[in-house]
Amino acid sequence: MKITDNSIINVYNTSNYTVVLPTHLNPEGYLFAGYMDDNPVMIPITFSEIRLINSSSMLFREKHLTFDEKDESDIYEALKILGWKDILTNDQIEDLILNPTKEKLEKVVAATTMSMLDRIRGALVSMQNTGQYDISQRVIDVVNARYQELYAGKRGSQIVINKTQQEVVEETKKDVIQEELAKMRKEIESQVRKEMAESNKASAKKPAGRPPKTAV
Repeated sequence: MKITDNSIINVYNTSNYTVVLPTHLNPEGYLFAGYMDDNPVMIPITFSEIRLINSSSMLFREKHLTFDEKDESDIYEALKILGWKDILTNDQIEDLILNPTKEKLEKVVAATTMSMLDRIRGALVSMQNTGQYDISQRVIDVVNARYQELYAGKRGSQIVINKTQQEVVEETKKDVIQEELAKMRKEIESQVRKEMAESNKASAKKPAGRPPKTAV
């Protein structure tokens, strides 16, 4: 997608909170209501508005508002936002809260801005308040610990995330399966080589040419 200031970009709010986006073309602001029933709110906005907003706001840099997947690479590149693939979306935040792993929780620890941690912490508190989710205490502890670090001005974290017992078990199972597959592959290759050798040996014993005629 070729991006120019006049390009019309579909902007989405996939969060459950309202975002008001004032621009130089719309001073009163675009109103992005929180999504309902998994349907994100979409408003088309010119790239020139997005570019100016991005110069003074973290709304796009932290994916409070997002774009169509097919266009996002070109848009983030035009906005000069580096590492955009590593920025957590609202869906990814919900996933790491409900299905925590070492890799996912390390993304919480990697957060370097309070606004990013506020998104994660806000989602966590919101989900806790519904009473509908069984959230691991480990997730709560990691989010709160990183929040305290950033609140104290510590951009670099001292939090160490260990693998869960389930992750260790799953990795062990994977290693065992890989070993078994490698063993089976070697046995099959050995059997094939053996059969080929026997076939070649049998072929070598056969006399060459036609069999001699028998006199009558």
